[in-house]
Amino acid sequence: MELGWDELADQQMAALETQGPTNVVEAVGRTLARLELDPFDPKLGTRQFTSANYGHVRATTVHSTDWTVLWTLGEGDDWILIIAIGQYSL
Repeated sequence: MELGWDELADQQMAALETQGPTNVVEAVGRTLARLELDPFDPKLGTRQFTSANYGHVRATTVHSTDWTVLWTLGEGDDWILIIAIGQYSL
């Protein structure tokens, strides 16, 4: 899978990489890599909900942190759109 980035997610990731704790940056990176390999792997613990702006949105918790990656399927079969990365209560 290819990862596409919404503008908000791109800004959040850039801020995390420059200001975030190293362990969180690394954990988010591992989660993104796993999403690239198989976004539907049950071990990711992804949950799905509906958003007015994006339709079906999936939330994948970044293990060992309280961070979450929000994403949705792209228009093709081979990419996903990263919508947001942050600390969310789900």
